[in-house]
Amino acid sequence: MRQLAGNMSVLLVLLLALSCCCVGQEPNGATAVPKLPETNSGTDEKLASPRRAQEFKFTKVDFELLKQADAFDTYVEEKGWVYNDPATNAYLDELGSSLVPSETPENVKWRFRTIRDLEVNAFALPNGTIYVNSGLLSRMESEAQVAGVLAHEVTHVVNRHGYLENRSARKKMVAIDVVEVAARAAGYAGVNLAIVNAVGNLLPMIVVSTMFGYSRELEHEADVYAVNALQLRGYDLREFSRGFELLRKGPEVDLSKEPVFWASHPKLADRVKYVASKAAQLQPDVTSLRIGEAGYRVATKSAIRNNANLALMLGRPRTAAATAQRLIAEEPNNADNLALLGDAYRNLGARTPIPLDEELTDEAKKEARKHIRKMTMVEYDKALLANAHGAERWEANAALSEETYRKALAMDPNNANSHRGLGFLYERKDQHTTATEEFKKYLELAPEAKDARQIKVHIEALEKAAPTAAPVPEHP
Repeated sequence: MRQLAGNMSVLLVLLLALSCCCVGQEPNGATAVPKLPETNSGTDEKLASPRRAQEFKFTKVDFELLKQADAFDTYVEEKGWVYNDPATNAYLDELGSSLVPSETPENVKWRFRTIRDLEVNAFALPNGTIYVNSGLLSRMESEAQVAGVLAHEVTHVVNRHGYLENRSARKKMVAIDVVEVAARAAGYAGVNLAIVNAVGNLLPMIVVSTMFGYSRELEHEADVYAVNALQLRGYDLREFSRGFELLRKGPEVDLSKEPVFWASHPKLADRVKYVASKAAQLQPDVTSLRIGEAGYRVATKSAIRNNANLALMLGRPRTAAATAQRLIAEEPNNADNLALLGDAYRNLGARTPIPLDEELTDEAKKEARKHIRKMTMVEYDKALLANAHGAERWEANAALSEETYRKALAMDPNNANSHRGLGFLYERKDQHTTATEEFKKYLELAPEAKDARQIKVHIEALEKAAPTAAPVPEHP
């Protein structure tokens, strides 16, 4: 990875989805909540198909978009961007399937998939494939919150929002401009240009809605029906509202200038307020509502751990640290979780685990963007170390990292990842002999490790280097 921009995925989009009927206006001007069909068998009953889906007539343009959506599914699968974990896949499929209408709309095949992406987003394709970013799964805390996301996205599919936006965009010819804007933002916001280009090439017109969201009216339409879908299923709507809040607050400093993520969409505060008001109105008694915290954490644990490792690879150690701490809280006796936190502390360099107030100012963000535009990750880390307090922060992080690795090894002396991490830590501190010992212990415990060859190169360099020689550049 050459630039700090990294190789993070993008494809952001809003959340939640299901059907939509005709909507009126509430006294305050908001769209009225459409009434759901009556059910006879409680939460096992599926929703009826909406009138709009039944009336939609396909044109040649729509069939072209459908073909492009299918091609995109194949493309991201071949590129390895889809996270194929059986437990996570089964969980999302079961949850998503419970939120779709009883009659599958024409040319829709429901699929719910996780995509390797640090950003907290989800998006739906018109063919019925709904992607949930691993970053979103890592930020969410309960099934009720994710159910809201999926319900919202199902709405975009069922109500043919993608096709409608595509028809409109073809007339306006604005997609290429959106791609260019997203590309400019990529260096600061963690957007994966490869996926931006994939969307631009395979779904050139729908790129507007998949990246920047649909119109405020269509987004509200999806929120409205998601509220009703969750209410019908007995989910706590307060969790849905809390999910909005969680998605817009993260451990990193957001350096993007363009509103490329749904969490930055205008009037998000109004969406939070709307859902909260409906929760108070529709669910005065919260004693028997579904939240699903424990089941959600168990089912998504693997995807969340993978997301933490992705954060380390892409230069987001704060995200990795926050995720590792969440995993440790869930499984305090898991040595690998501690090793992951040790890796996060080690990769923080001169950064603090939580952003400082001074980093969040407009001036500081402007300065950071300027450095990132010109520097590689290694160069940027060195610049941070040259800061007045850089060396002091690195020493604090290094101490935390070593302490955490040692805790992991006290729990499991054969924890290979901790020995690997200590090897990199001591290498960076120019403790060549100790670093070599730790790397060799790692290879002894994990001889078939994917990075075994790389570690052997580090060992050879350390054994040849003089005690004062510069360390080999680290690749976490």
